[in-house]
Order: sequence, then structure tokens, then C-alpha cells
Amino acid sequence: MGSNERLKSIYGSMKKRCYNSKNPNYPAYGGRGIRICDEWLDSYDAFETWALSNGYADDLTLDRIDVNGDYEPANCRWADMKTQGNNKRHYWLPDGVEDFSYDGEPDPEEQEKKRLEIRRRLSNYRLSQVWLISQLAKRGLKTDKTEMSSILAGSRVGAKTEYILNACIEILNQYQTSFVDSP
Repeated sequence: MGSNERLKSIYGSMKKRCYNSKNPNYPAYGGRGIRICDEWLDSYDAFETWALSNGYADDLTLDRIDVNGDYEPANCRWADMKTQGNNKRHYWLPDGVEDFSYDGEPDPEEQEKKRLEIRRRLSNYRLSQVWLISQLAKRGLKTDKTEMSSILAGSRVGAKTEYILNACIEILNQYQTSFVDSP
């Protein structure tokens, strides 16, 4: 399939997800209010022009930067599968959290510092990832050992990862405080 054929397919799938209530993906897109900007909706040519001048390649996928935002030039990019996979909307959220999102971009160095700190403290306190996962679950944050291992190894990034890292640091701070303050 050539670039134009592939782009036409991407464009058609985007429209079906947002506007065809019979499409199996509609509930996660159009059903949540995700729309396509008028410029693209009214003109495949406008979408194609944007795509070709904004990094389109046959090995990349169309990705919305803000997973709750519309399909529009300011909110879309061409991303590889790893980036796309780390930018998925999550169907569960802790109580009181509307959705995982960033204001700007994550700081990779800061995330790595948090990962190192969490691994060090788990080792020092002789705690397991399973213990940490159970503490997260008590806060309404569901994860599993596979995801936690990926987060601590640095192979998973994104807003959910940032949220989990911050929650882990908070949990370990509380553990340390209760451990130090106990008689």
C-alpha cells in the first residue's frame, strides 16, 4: 500500500472511530466526544498536506498527544509503536483522577532519578514490587507486576508512569516515616 493509500486508510479509520456509532472503536473515540477538526473533516487533502509536512512515514502511526483531545494539527503527531503504546488512555483511574495527562513533556532524567530511588529503597527496606503494587491498589491505583517491572526498568513512559512513580515515592516516604517513628 503506497503512502497515499495508507494515508487514505488512516483518514477513513479516524473518521469512522469518531463519527460512526456502529464502529467497534466508537465508544472510546466519538462516544467520548473526540472529534476531528473542521479543516481535516472537510478535506482529506488538508489532512494529507499536514501529514506529509509533519513527519509522516509508512512505519509511523497517527497519535493524539493529549488522548482526551481532538484530532487536529496541534494535537497530532506521527509516532512509532512504542510511543503510541505508551500514550494510551487508561480505562481505570484512581478515585478523583479525571485522566492521566501532561502539561508539556515528561522529564526523562527526573523519571530515571525516581526509578533509581524506588528500586534502592525497595532493596534497602527489603520490600518487594508486589508489596508496592498492593499499596498502590489500596489507593485505587491498579497495576500489575509486568507493568511495574516495565516502569521501574524505564521501558514504559507516559503520564500514567509519572503518576505511579510519584505515588510510589509517596508510599515509600510514608513507610520510612512510620518505620523511623515506630518504637
